[in-house]
Amino acid sequence: LELPQNIVSYSINFSLSNFRAKKQIATILRQYGECIIHIHQANSYAYHSIRAARSIVKTPSKIILTTWGSDILILPHKNALFKRMVKYNLSHADIITSDSLYMSSQIRQLLDTDKKLYTINFGMQHFPRDLDLSYKEDIILSNRLHKPIYHVDKIIIAFAKFVNINHSFANYKLVVAASGELTHELIQLAKKLGLNESQIIFVGMLGQKELQQWYKKAKIFISVPESDATSLSVLEAIGYGCYPILSNIPANLEWVIDEINGKICQSIDMLDSDM
Repeated sequence: LELPQNIVSYSINFSLSNFRAKKQIATILRQYGECIIHIHQANSYAYHSIRAARSIVKTPSKIILTTWGSDILILPHKNALFKRMVKYNLSHADIITSDSLYMSSQIRQLLDTDKKLYTINFGMQHFPRDLDLSYKEDIILSNRLHKPIYHVDKIIIAFAKFVNINHSFANYKLVVAASGELTHELIQLAKKLGLNESQIIFVGMLGQKELQQWYKKAKIFISVPESDATSLSVLEAIGYGCYPILSNIPANLEWVIDEINGKICQSIDMLDSDM
């Protein structure tokens, strides 16, 4: 990522175990005086940053906290310590933004006070003006990160069953975009299941233009995270005419009605029957 010349970037270890983070961030903030601080994710990023901002008494900076999904929907339920941290972050932000109605409701449950909370949906960077569905190919696209929460392994397993059972769909190809900590395991899983390069292709992290080309080609888009807010990928896929197959989580139900404008999976372990 190339930043404009007038933007300065800093590198901080935001892990909860970095006890120096508060001081390191405060040192940076003192250079700018009173300002607006926009924090993404109500996890340790917010915890360190808010404590740093509050330690500068003469700098009454305003804090905007944008929640992402797992920071609200999963983290507070892991243990009491994480829940206290998330509640601290929310209660000390001046403005909170969320990108789904469900996540906003969960934030309200965590907040003890009335706080400005805005539900702001992400928009697509580029909407296809001349969408030609005849351009579609027998492609199923998955572009979520290769992390346990996104269940890309379940998608690959379901695809292998799907093409073997449904012979009329034998020509379908699964395109796996993105990358992550499980990439190597996913590639090995595909080989173990006997999927060849004509059936599955790993294309890695894609730029926006490359991703748009896959959206244009794919007939089906699949995304089955165990927890999520409104996914920009889902909105983009629908915008490009892909048929979405999604996990049964509240944020997805705000956009897709089962078997009307997409498919909501009742069980991630039964994906092959939903394809």
